[in-house]
Amino acid sequence: MHAESKRGGETGNLLMDFGFTTEALNNNIGLLAVDPAGLDARVLSHRHYDHFGGIVGFLQQNRGKLKAKLPLYIGGEECFCSRQWVGPPAPGNFGALDRQALEEADLTVTYAAGPSLVGKHAFTTGQIALRSFEKVLSPSTMKIGVEDGIVPKIVSDIVVMGHSTTRTTSPVFSLATASS
Repeated sequence: MHAESKRGGETGNLLMDFGFTTEALNNNIGLLAVDPAGLDARVLSHRHYDHFGGIVGFLQQNRGKLKAKLPLYIGGEECFCSRQWVGPPAPGNFGALDRQALEEADLTVTYAAGPSLVGKHAFTTGQIALRSFEKVLSPSTMKIGVEDGIVPKIVSDIVVMGHSTTRTTSPVFSLATASS
């Protein structure tokens, strides 16, 4: 999602979430005529691959065009943890946000656990604790730590389904802009 805000003569631009693939993200940015050089901030709403899968390729394609130290707001370290599928028919890995690629792109990772100003005019509530009536149909776990650039230790009591989480606080953001 691209958000543009105006206050007086000042314009702010941010990008929230980055799609499942680089191709989808770059296609949509092109269709909307968003200039990556004009972005003031980026926000990852939560750590599902369909929300961060396109970021690395976007950063590589726009190397040298983005503002130096462009902030990327995330909920916390769990955004760098791998989400592992543990149900049938076979185990799988949904990936993890690539910390090294973010560093190479000269982004400033900013943890927004609580209310935070984002860019020039927007703000986030920070992490929102979730409780859900939904029954888990797609069991998954989160691996934490770092081992060969990937994550080793499984935390088996954390179960994630869709955008809701039980028995934990999920780094899901709500985002709003201040009006003038």
